[in-house]
Amino acid sequence: MRCLLLLLAAHAVLSLSLLLLGEAIRSVDRENQPTWSLQKIGQLAREWAGYFLVPLSWLMILLPQPQVRPSDGEGPPIIMVPGYALNSGSLWGLATYLRRQTGRTVVVVNNRPISAPVPVYARKLSQTIDAVLRQSGAKQVDLVGHSMGGIICAWAVNRMESAPQVRKLVTLGSPWKGTKYAALGHLVQARDLLPGSSVIQDVQQPATAVTAIWSDADHLLIPITSGTTEGTESVELEMVGHMDMLMSMQTYSTVLQALTEEAIVGPSD
Repeated sequence: MRCLLLLLAAHAVLSLSLLLLGEAIRSVDRENQPTWSLQKIGQLAREWAGYFLVPLSWLMILLPQPQVRPSDGEGPPIIMVPGYALNSGSLWGLATYLRRQTGRTVVVVNNRPISAPVPVYARKLSQTIDAVLRQSGAKQVDLVGHSMGGIICAWAVNRMESAPQVRKLVTLGSPWKGTKYAALGHLVQARDLLPGSSVIQDVQQPATAVTAIWSDADHLLIPITSGTTEGTESVELEMVGHMDMLMSMQTYSTVLQALTEEAIVGPSD
């Protein structure tokens, strides 16, 4: 028990360190001093909780995936893709919410191997799309990607000829134009998230309808304008951090609304 408590304490300290580092980098990039209002402190506390709890969701990988059901007209199946160094457990809350609210099949993939270029994950996602369509009998799927997961989805749509199979893509805190924070990443795929990388260039002008959900409080989007790109519907969340997105009801309801709207390719009016 003592060892477990020490590990949890170390994890909490590491989580806080990563959060404060991100805030410092963002302040330098914006050339301003961080503000410490009660609202901001509350947002950082929620984000710290996200940093602490979300990695623990790795244990949820042991839970069985729901079976893909035949399409019954309630809407296309939903395939969800986690972000950098995360697995399907990180999206468990949002996936459960969408299943209950929509009645649709929701499949959450795991990015394997843990360190690989984004195109490797995108090719495997394309195979998953084919399998879900075959098993469900549906003609299209909806995609939801958090952080790097959104870039994986966009690459599959633009470069794997998956666009006709995807009705809509919803991204959460995805660095559409890259993020400078990726320079600190130690896994192979981090290089693909840098501004100007070939992967980032490949996902511009998405070939399907996209809703890009982002927040000005997201310290991993550097610059913050990277949260969306041309040809997407841009939706900004209020005071929701990068990890907090995975637990926030504001995020959940916004994703649900995006998935139940008519899919229109290009930016909204």
